[in-house]
Amino acid sequence: MGYTFTEIWGNEDIKKVAKWQKVINWTVAVNFFGIFITGYIVLSSSFDELDRTSDIFAAFSFVATLLGITFILFQLVVVYNLAIAVRSRIPLLYVLLPFIGPFFYIIGMVYLSNKATKILRACGIRVGLMGAKSVDLAKLELVPEVVAVDEPHST
Repeated sequence: MGYTFTEIWGNEDIKKVAKWQKVINWTVAVNFFGIFITGYIVLSSSFDELDRTSDIFAAFSFVATLLGITFILFQLVVVYNLAIAVRSRIPLLYVLLPFIGPFFYIIGMVYLSNKATKILRACGIRVGLMGAKSVDLAKLELVPEVVAVDEPHST
């Protein structure tokens, strides 16, 4: 049996959802760019020509590894904050998903972004490819502090 309940979202809550959704969308874009660049480097270079003992390759590998680890940690913080912003019941689950497998992590990020999009649209904010429209967020100052969002749930 399904039922609908109403959640109350204030302007600050909506702004947090919009902010973290935009950040998560940009991290996904940067992630795909990094995958593309890595694939291009691997496919375009011949391993016979590549001197793995060179100082340049070692320095590049070290810097790339540090940047990758830093970016992964940053992404985990962003995912956790978006889960908190959309009022997820178990936000820590989304942080643990990458340790289960990358596929589950991507599904979790898509789910969180989709939930954020539904919340923002229900509050009258247009959402594009990279998140909420800035013009609509600026209009939030003109509306009352409380906005209700109806969400269907099943038992």
